[in-house]
Amino acid sequence: MDCPFIRNPLDIEAVIIRNALRRERIFRPRLDVLSFPEEYIFQRYRFSSNTIIYLNHILRPYITNLTPVLGVKGKNIIVRCQLCGGTKTLSTSKNSTSNLLKHLKGQHSTITLTEHVPRTDSSEPSVESSASDCPPTKQRKLDFSGPTTTVTKEGLNKLVAGYIVEEMLPISTVDSQSFRRLVEKIPTRNNVSLPHRKSFVAYLDSAYAKMENNLKGTMEGVDFVSTTADIWTANNKSFMGVTIHWIDRITLERKKAALACKRMRGRHTFDAIAVALEEIHSSYGVLNKVVATVTDNASNFIKAFKTYHVVTSESDDDEDDEEGQDEMSQRPSVENDGLLTLPPHYRCASHTLNLISSCDIDKYLNSSTNTKAVYRTSVAKCTALWTKASRSTVASEQVHEVSQRKLLVPSSTRWNSFYKAVGRIAEIPMTELNSLCTKLGVKCFNDREYKFLHEYCIAMKPLTTGLDILQGDNCSYGVLLPTLEVLMVKTHTLKDTLSRMTADLADVIVNAIQTRFADVLDSKDALLAAVSCPKFKTRWLRDEDRKQRVKELLMAECASIAPVAEAAASVPAKSAVPGDGMDFFGFELEPEETYTAEKEVMDYLRSGGYELDSLKQFPNIKNIFLKYNTPTPSSAPVERLFSLAGLVLTPRRNRLSDERFQKLLLMRYNHCFTDSSPLFLSNIGDAEHIGKATVCRAVRKVTLALKRLLPVMVVFPGHKPRRNSTGLQVATNVEIIYSVILNYESGVSSLISCHFAGLPNVMGCDDGTQIPITAPAENEADYVNRKSFHSINVQVCDLPS
Repeated sequence: MDCPFIRNPLDIEAVIIRNALRRERIFRPRLDVLSFPEEYIFQRYRFSSNTIIYLNHILRPYITNLTPVLGVKGKNIIVRCQLCGGTKTLSTSKNSTSNLLKHLKGQHSTITLTEHVPRTDSSEPSVESSASDCPPTKQRKLDFSGPTTTVTKEGLNKLVAGYIVEEMLPISTVDSQSFRRLVEKIPTRNNVSLPHRKSFVAYLDSAYAKMENNLKGTMEGVDFVSTTADIWTANNKSFMGVTIHWIDRITLERKKAALACKRMRGRHTFDAIAVALEEIHSSYGVLNKVVATVTDNASNFIKAFKTYHVVTSESDDDEDDEEGQDEMSQRPSVENDGLLTLPPHYRCASHTLNLISSCDIDKYLNSSTNTKAVYRTSVAKCTALWTKASRSTVASEQVHEVSQRKLLVPSSTRWNSFYKAVGRIAEIPMTELNSLCTKLGVKCFNDREYKFLHEYCIAMKPLTTGLDILQGDNCSYGVLLPTLEVLMVKTHTLKDTLSRMTADLADVIVNAIQTRFADVLDSKDALLAAVSCPKFKTRWLRDEDRKQRVKELLMAECASIAPVAEAAASVPAKSAVPGDGMDFFGFELEPEETYTAEKEVMDYLRSGGYELDSLKQFPNIKNIFLKYNTPTPSSAPVERLFSLAGLVLTPRRNRLSDERFQKLLLMRYNHCFTDSSPLFLSNIGDAEHIGKATVCRAVRKVTLALKRLLPVMVVFPGHKPRRNSTGLQVATNVEIIYSVILNYESGVSSLISCHFAGLPNVMGCDDGTQIPITAPAENEADYVNRKSFHSINVQVCDLPS
């Protein structure tokens, strides 16, 4: 035995090692998965330090993951199974491995265990050279055949149904021979097979009935719900779509579901709409729980709610007698002599803003002497470009060569589409734009027209941003008023940046908002919804008189519901018997601290919490939040339902029955066959009108790009300085900031020299640290971050020249 670590090759310990390996060779096929404590071997044979080193070289090819000794119990040792994971331990005798064999056969019978093949390394003695006198051992292989994981019949049906419903495929897919051959590769229990179309349709019907019952059961435990409704027409058919929204009382998380996409026959009159809505609400037992229904500004919907919404006045509140001031609290009466009853009606704020941009602003631009001529000529040239690019493939390719992007064509059904289409043209430099117009045979833009397009986009940007906020999927009604207030302020401040040609456009937008939202700006429901949101409270109000009125409204609302929570809010008097001689003083008992609405409101407004969890400290304000923030400010959710409907009811599936279409659409919108509902990939795809596979690919590309750039662009504090591709040392963010501060304080003009992302003289540092600060007196909203608290961010962009 030739080993450089043993001084005497005839050392008796070498013989012990050789004999030990012969006796322990039964462990060799399993030492890769059973972590055997090396201390056990050392304690058993009591080797010297030199022999321990040699033993490590001998056993290293067979032991891949050595762990510290777990313990010794008498004649047994404790080991850990690497295949099981976690902290599960096994006990085995020092002279036998039967327990380990039983564990492998019982728990890992399907895994083949082979001897680990060591890597040859010139720096370390190989097993063959160091133990050449040991007799060759036969390789052991443990191959226990056993059953694999199988799928039950119910599981197979659910997998296939989820695939067909989520991907909106025809039900006849189950009869496709290629699809059935694919499904046959799935190991099933008792060799069950995929049912054919008729049986599969029966399974879908049972799954829909189960989903409907679960939704009805959920609605029984909800106090406040809201709905959105609209009518959709496709393939010469009309459908009434309704979605429902509520807030979970425990988690304060917004949830949604689709109630119906019901076929409507005949004319869409106001009474037909009222009958359909009441029938849908009654079928789910939410007729008296709907606090508001949000629709667009169509005249038939407006007349239906004005005719069939029964208002019950409250005699104890004088302010509630004012028209339009207490829509939500006035519930429809159940006893209405058999007449239809509809909940309060909210007009879609996004549709109203779209009407401002498409009607009010268009009317002004066509009538004003400053903008009439330039508006008409510039829009005419833009329309010519859109027509050319959308109807000719050659023109579309020429547009892509110039701008590397395609032109957007406005659509009457897509909000903000005209603004985005004009903005895409305004992004092209004027020289390249006119060159493109010359190639396409369109009149070129002059300087005045090109300037008008830019200023139009600048003036319209706050309005379009507010529209996108209001049509968000998780937007509550309390966001409406703060959005409108900030929108008017930002639009008014843009007036100084515009030329004389479009300076009055800002005033037109503000006046249009004040006119169309006149009832909402002073609505009690909207004010209470905004003030009960922890991230808004009264921060968005600039008028002190209006701020005081909102506080009084909140106090009055808390006082009206206080008797319910008075017992929980009051603090009982201390009745403990005084000791240690305190009975001599004979103090009177402290009075109980009774609940006051003013105290709860003031504590709430002074609290620094911005998250919804802070409402748990104020139970009455939490109830106000649940009541007034359940509605959505926009009817965008039902529009997204119709976007999915267009993918289900395609022209090739126009023979799909109305009932079958509704079931397939509702199961898709409600994610009937998914464990986690809703899926974020599906939600993003529905919102952007793209497929889930496209979203998945985009997420993967972004994730891989972030993973690749993270170690280069971001260096966390505490990490060692790294060197980039140019060989220069890249300092951490904290080191850069400290170096900047120290050099400026010492008057040194030359700071540390860094190359960042291949750019010289740039140290690019934005570590994203949000430093909390007290709310400033001026421009408070500018310091609120995405976490909804005031902060400043540490940023270092470049070095002085």
